[in-house]
Amino acid sequence: MHRTILTSVMFVLIPAVCLSSAARTSAASTPVARTPSILSLQAASGVEGNWQGALDVGAFKLRLVLKISKSADGKLTATVDSLDQNAKDLVVDTITLQDGTLNFEMKALGASYRG
Repeated sequence: MHRTILTSVMFVLIPAVCLSSAARTSAASTPVARTPSILSLQAASGVEGNWQGALDVGAFKLRLVLKISKSADGKLTATVDSLDQNAKDLVVDTITLQDGTLNFEMKALGASYRG
């Protein structure tokens, strides 16, 4: 089985235009974009939101959007969109945030991310 590890992807929070109108009001006083390498993923605002990155596949880069939300029981859930492949809501099987490190796995693609 071929396994892809997404190590060269840096996800950046997409500006507040992707948030609900209720969230836009509170987001107006906070920075519009953040990068995990600069700001701890355990910031008070949490990791929830839409994160955009690019996967370098050699001759080109695939733009990806990781959409993270928190369920009613407090567990993280996510899907991925591949903008350049017009693929929406690809299943993220597991996603965790521990000690400032985000981990997720997409079993159908044999892909995982840690960072």
